[in-house]
Amino acid sequence: HKYNNEKERCQTPVISEMQIKEAFVAAYNILMANKDGVIADCRALQHLLTDTTAMEQEIADLSKQLGDSTAELRQHVEGNMRSAMNQEQFWKRYNMLEERCNLLSDRLAQLQTSIKERKQRADVIGGFMFEIKERDGIIDEFAEELWTTLLESVTITREGKWQFKFKNEKVIEV
Repeated sequence: HKYNNEKERCQTPVISEMQIKEAFVAAYNILMANKDGVIADCRALQHLLTDTTAMEQEIADLSKQLGDSTAELRQHVEGNMRSAMNQEQFWKRYNMLEERCNLLSDRLAQLQTSIKERKQRADVIGGFMFEIKERDGIIDEFAEELWTTLLESVTITREGKWQFKFKNEKVIEV
């Protein structure tokens, strides 16, 4: 057996459902102790996530550059079809133009994905804010709907500390 030696015992703590629920209630109550501050932080984070002006400007610039580079590549190919070119020079320039188009296209895709992810994250923060606003304050017992709507993850450290990461990116340790 892999744990025959007492020194090599599994380090994972055994926890009960009740311990999880009690720790969540404690973390939630810490979070809600500053409800107005949490809501203000959420609004600021949501604003930060939805302000994609610089990214959208970069997308516009890259789109123009990609259009220009694609046209240049097309002209290069058409020029080769109209008159004989040195094929070594043709392929060297072709590969350079194609690489530029691919780099621009990849960057465009990255920015578009980033904007989409930021907007989705802002929606999650909006849902989190809505749930927080609807609550009166601290709770005495575990509420599953709070667990599912407000909590992103839980980590238990080797030292036995519970780290609750809420969907507003706030981490509460109990």
